[in-house]
Amino acid sequence: MNDAESRLIADGLRRPEARSLLAPARELLKDEPFWESVWDGLAVFVSPGFFRRYVVASALREFVEVGSRFHLKPLLPVLERDGRFFLLGLSQQRVALFEGTPESFVEIPVPGMPQDLASALHVERFPPQRDILFRTQAPREDTRFILDYFQSVDRAVAPALRAERAPLVLAAVEYLHPLYAQVNSYPHLLPDGIRGNPGTFAVDDLHRRAAAVAAAALDRRVDDAVASYVEQAAGPRASQELSTILVGAFFGTVARLFVPGGVELWGRFDPTTLEVRVHERKEKGDVDLVDWAAVRVLSNDGEVFTLPRERLPGKGPLAALFRY
Repeated sequence: MNDAESRLIADGLRRPEARSLLAPARELLKDEPFWESVWDGLAVFVSPGFFRRYVVASALREFVEVGSRFHLKPLLPVLERDGRFFLLGLSQQRVALFEGTPESFVEIPVPGMPQDLASALHVERFPPQRDILFRTQAPREDTRFILDYFQSVDRAVAPALRAERAPLVLAAVEYLHPLYAQVNSYPHLLPDGIRGNPGTFAVDDLHRRAAAVAAAALDRRVDDAVASYVEQAAGPRASQELSTILVGAFFGTVARLFVPGGVELWGRFDPTTLEVRVHERKEKGDVDLVDWAAVRVLSNDGEVFTLPRERLPGKGPLAALFRY
């Protein structure tokens, strides 16, 4: 807080103005219940008339920045690896949708979701001989009933997850996974799921298994993105040249941006001339060009991958794959 105040004064604010601006953040220092609930990381953003604080489960590098825009890059790994996922549990007796992170796992209500197989197919009672449907390999004549059931489930789940990007983990007996995949319309259903009747798992066990499946899928996504860059490194859609990447970020043509974690690149980008200036140390009016590029790419629906410097593809300060 003292560092931020000193920087604000150095940038031209009078001390009373700087203290007034930071007052909401200083009040947070006195909030004992808040500090008892803080996780591993804390991010605080302050501007005139605006104050936000975010507690995250990942440790953050201590960092203070004063400028004309918020510095968001330290939170990128948290956004990329927040571990958020959905779990859909399917059995003959019950269907349920959960939202989870590595720390939390709660069932969420879904309008129009059938409660079980019988309600989905609009029958009072499913014949007893069909009880084997969700325990062993279904006979061929039963597949139609299962697909009808799953279509009813998907009609409820798809609107509930509209605009979501978090992965969906399916929990069901083995042979139901490819059947549900036939009717699923949510684009982020993971090919790997939890094999077994979800009703036989404790909730804590389902949570642990689903979080592990989602984390493994994220690791594969990062590996695939890096491999994709390597495959296209010699072509026109890949670049490790800073000015080319910044211009692409400005015009929204970057599909995937690879940035080094914990590294700042101070300088300026002129949107009129498209000129890029890089300085060895931060000068007045500079921004972290890595942060600026990442925010531009995300705001244009691109992907940003924060990697250790040694894993960053190419030899430049950044790397990017373009949409065209």
